[in-house]
Amino acid sequence: MRIIGTTTDRPAGTQLRAIQFGYLGLVPFALAALVVWLTPALFTPAFMFSFVGWVLLYAAIILSFMGGARWGAAIRDWRPDKLLLTTLPALVAWLAVIPNGMAPGLFMDQPTRFAVLMVAFVALMFSELQAKGEWAPWYRTLRLRLSLATTAFLLLTVLGLMR
Repeated sequence: MRIIGTTTDRPAGTQLRAIQFGYLGLVPFALAALVVWLTPALFTPAFMFSFVGWVLLYAAIILSFMGGARWGAAIRDWRPDKLLLTTLPALVAWLAVIPNGMAPGLFMDQPTRFAVLMVAFVALMFSELQAKGEWAPWYRTLRLRLSLATTAFLLLTVLGLMR
């Protein structure tokens, strides 16, 4: 009899689920790019702007989530010097979704907001590439692939918004 969650079953099951859920998390990013490029042929501009706004929020949440994973690794390894950098993704994500008019002097259109998030995803990816031994090799590869795909979909969305 196999008991799920034992030390024998956990690593393979966790790895498989992380990969599955990680790639599933790319769906909103891919849909945003498709919706932008298929408007006005299949979608109204109103639907497109609404959908893209929701995906902008989703991107901010995912960036914060990734920073949270870094936070967990810093706490696990008792690395208080790493904690400051682990909070930056959440702060950048928050900045990218602050409504115009809520912060005096800060105005960003949607392409700019997506660009801010893309830069943050790429910066986080490079910082993770430099952090040797912080993650299991499979997880590090997964995060690299997901970060590249996320950034590519966000770039396609921005290019579609700017056309």
